[in-house]
Amino acid sequence: MAKVFYTYQQQLDKLEIEKDLIIQDRNYAENKLKEISYYSLIGGYKQPFKHLPSGKYLRGVTFEEIVNLYYFDEEMRSLPEYFGCEKSIEESQFGNDKSLGCGFLCMAKIVNTFPFC
Repeated sequence: MAKVFYTYQQQLDKLEIEKDLIIQDRNYAENKLKEISYYSLIGGYKQPFKHLPSGKYLRGVTFEEIVNLYYFDEEMRSLPEYFGCEKSIEESQFGNDKSLGCGFLCMAKIVNTFPFC
């Protein structure tokens, strides 16, 4: 089965209407989809913000919060290189930190305190 092509505006409409995602600035959102891609951004970073039974976003979640999480993750991935560490050390530390009680929802709240874009 072939995938249906959606324009950037149609992708944003789908997120707003079908998934209840708040998009505060459609021009900004369209530019981010062009820059990052729908699959990389939405496919990769939606999970902490979703209501699993309905498949929709949690009430009040914005497109901009997902973008902030994307950039936060990008910055976190660059830390091992900055400090000269191996990636396996980073992964071990993240697993250790996660076991201390700071899971994905905690990380999503932290994103708003680190505006990288």
